[in-house]
Amino acid sequence: MKPIAKNGILLLIVVLLAFGPLFLARNAEFAGADQRASAAISTLAPNYESWFKPLYEPPSGEVETFLFALQAA
Repeated sequence: MKPIAKNGILLLIVVLLAFGPLFLARNAEFAGADQRASAAISTLAPNYESWFKPLYEPPSGEVETFLFALQAA
């Protein structure tokens, strides 16, 4: 098999692995650890007040996820 064909197949597999879950779970809620921790804290200590405010609040969860993935890359 030619190297170009092999690289093309590998690239297709990577794209399917990266974007496949987004199409398979369209209506799924992608909740992160921060949201789960906030829910747990509000359950355990309802009167807790956060002492820190974020410097930048992204306009949506998708933008926040994109920025996190960009930082990880």
